[in-house]
Amino acid sequence: MAEAVADACQEFDFPEKESIGIGRSRDNEVVSTDTSVSRHHCLIVKNGGGYFIRDRESKNGFRLNKIPYVKRAVDLTDGDTLDIGECTRFRVEIY
Repeated sequence: MAEAVADACQEFDFPEKESIGIGRSRDNEVVSTDTSVSRHHCLIVKNGGGYFIRDRESKNGFRLNKIPYVKRAVDLTDGDTLDIGECTRFRVEIY
């Protein structure tokens, strides 16, 4: 199970699914109101006992621990900081 905790203290418990969509569109599991976030911005995917994040052809990609990634997939680890858009930040907790 992974949990993403937004800076504004809003918590998202990810459902037990193989993938979790993040974006502005309401068909994502995590919906952002940040207008700089793409409708289908990124996808967190379960990979065995871990997770990775994959850009979904977003305009700006994402930043993981302040490192920018565009059109790539990167493994997530406990304590990572994920930034998408201009003002959406998550802290990843894997348990």
